[in-house]
Amino acid sequence: MSVALGVSFGWEIGVKVKIVISIVGVIVAVFGALFALQGFGVMGGSGMSGSTMWAIIGVVLLVIGIAVVALGLRRKS
Repeated sequence: MSVALGVSFGWEIGVKVKIVISIVGVIVAVFGALFALQGFGVMGGSGMSGSTMWAIIGVVLLVIGIAVVALGLRRKS
């Protein structure tokens, strides 16, 4: 009986970790896209608008966020 509970509990933790990793990746990707759009001047209204530095930071964050989502989805349970 305890073995069955351990297996079920382990599976639930694996799924929760995948979900948390994926959510963190999505949040990082969204912020990266926002920073990139502001840096490229597509979205105005802030000190980040039209700044090459924020465009580069945004693209880097976007790529990292996508990689984290892919890692979260591919991670073995």
